[in-house]
Amino acid sequence: MQTAMHSSHQVGHRQRVPTQRRPRHAQRGATILIALILLLALAIAAVAVVRSSDSSVLVAGNVAVKIDAVNQAELGVAAGIEMAREHLRGTLANSDQTARNYVAAPLASNAGGIPDVLNDAAATPFNSATFRSTYTAPAVPTRNNVVVNYLVERMCDPLVRNQAASRQFCHVALDLNTISGSTNPESSGAMFDEPVVFRVTVRVDQPNQSAPTFAQEYFSVY
Repeated sequence: MQTAMHSSHQVGHRQRVPTQRRPRHAQRGATILIALILLLALAIAAVAVVRSSDSSVLVAGNVAVKIDAVNQAELGVAAGIEMAREHLRGTLANSDQTARNYVAAPLASNAGGIPDVLNDAAATPFNSATFRSTYTAPAVPTRNNVVVNYLVERMCDPLVRNQAASRQFCHVALDLNTISGSTNPESSGAMFDEPVVFRVTVRVDQPNQSAPTFAQEYFSVY
């Protein structure tokens, strides 16, 4: 009886087989590798953020420069119109007045209507000093070393240079759908029966921009 019980005890007992454990230095190596991968990913993300920030600042700077150029051009347009209102009434507009940056007929221009004397040509790049040696009106007040030049043209055929404006040879205010002459109660006595149309062209050069900014406007003097 004792022998049978002993045999049963031997059958019920299971012998454990020892398992193999990974060395601790291998686990540490895997952890370091994962950490390095995470650091690399963070570094790449940081570089991307910095580049994105730099690009945003650059774009914002370019937009600010463009806005400033437009504002400076508006100053040039205002200066040209003010000069015309003060000095181009009646027969005063019949002849060139280079001292006021004014010509009594349109000059040669490119396809966009920009006079060649203000535009860069292949053979003769624009030079502000050269332009102002002929058209000597006072410089438009600017800031940040921005240079503004303007030119006012009477929109008449060169055949009537040194002659009074006429509808036959000139663009007049009626062409712009405006009321002309003494029939206009708001004109305070127009100097022309049909006010002639003028064009002011402005060129803006900025020290940090390779290409100039142009502005152009048509107007009449009442």
